[in-house]
Amino acid sequence: MMDYLLEWVRNLSSYLVLVTVVSHVAPEGTCQKYLRFFAGLVLAVLLASPLLELLHLTDTFTGLYESAVYEQQLREMEEASRFLENLEEPLWEEGSEDIWTENGAGSSS
Repeated sequence: MMDYLLEWVRNLSSYLVLVTVVSHVAPEGTCQKYLRFFAGLVLAVLLASPLLELLHLTDTFTGLYESAVYEQQLREMEEASRFLENLEEPLWEEGSEDIWTENGAGSSS
């Protein structure tokens, strides 16, 4: 348990140093606003991680994330499959060379 807390403190301090460096390098204005927002979200997750570990909820959240990613990838593959099935003529047909010769692009003069 002490090793876990020590690792958590190291991760937290490393993250805060990284955010400080990036915030000083990033340009002022709207970029800075979004950077602070994102850094705050990640900081909230880092601060909540020991509590989630104590309640054994990390596996639950990991499973939820992985199932959402899997579902998204499955939808994208099905969409791509439908698109490929709906192509009227494949791009690799043998008659496609006629297009080049009709326009004079394939002939050597």
